[in-house]
Amino acid sequence: MSIELNVKQHGFSGFYFPVDSSIEKKAVIVLGGSDGTVAVPKNIGALLSDRGIPALGVCFWNRPGLPQKLVRVPVEYIESAVKWLQNKGFEKIAIYGISKGAELALLAASLIPDITCVIALSPSHCVYAGLGINDKGKKDLFNVSSFTWRGNPLPFVRGKKQIGGILWRFITQQQLNTCFIYKKALKSTTDDAVIKVENIKGPILLFSASEDATWPSQYSCEQIKKRLQTKKFAYPVKHVNYPHASHVLIPIANPHTLSKLRIYKVERKHPVQCNQSRSDAFEKSMEWLTSWGPAYSH
Repeated sequence: MSIELNVKQHGFSGFYFPVDSSIEKKAVIVLGGSDGTVAVPKNIGALLSDRGIPALGVCFWNRPGLPQKLVRVPVEYIESAVKWLQNKGFEKIAIYGISKGAELALLAASLIPDITCVIALSPSHCVYAGLGINDKGKKDLFNVSSFTWRGNPLPFVRGKKQIGGILWRFITQQQLNTCFIYKKALKSTTDDAVIKVENIKGPILLFSASEDATWPSQYSCEQIKKRLQTKKFAYPVKHVNYPHASHVLIPIANPHTLSKLRIYKVERKHPVQCNQSRSDAFEKSMEWLTSWGPAYSH
């Protein structure tokens, strides 16, 4: 059973999944990706709650009171969620996100010191251009930042949707592949668009897939680790990479949703490994959250 929260009353939109008792007083904020639905916040929030960890699934776009496109989304929604959890007595707050939600999880934790643990699945190491439905009813990249902080758009990596390239790869690879768009965009990345992960005040767990056809998550995770090593990051960092997995590294029980993943070649070629990667990533996330405690305090 969840409690629904809204922007007008609470300063953010989401679903709270309590547990009967939380001795350690820690909770997890859950973020979905660019699908703009409540599926990830609700489903992962429920799974965490079932395993004894209070969860707050937060929606950051495409809900009442929120931006209707994934553009200029205020990171303050996450700040409001953190304060809401603190007001309920939680002393330790983690954040868990997939895809654009992983990008936001890393970004929010770099700006909000009260977030002291991050789990980022298929993340980006920088802020990308915003996404949304264009005038033709198709998902598109916009020449604006995905996120803002204190009223200012954050520096971002500019990208451009390339229909011809997507169609060519759909024909030749028989899959939806947008990774090349982001790889090309990254060639013009400036340091101000890179997320300052070294400012995060706790351990970071990263997951990626070598065959991620959405964007180069493995490269991003490697860049995050490299940056943290250079900056002499004081907390534990772990990167788990799956050689035969897709962009979607979260548990999925719905057969209809699973069938949609067949649009990715690796999901058709290695279905067992793909499902195992989702299960393994969740179990490793649970282990990370369980061990996150006094031993990680600095």
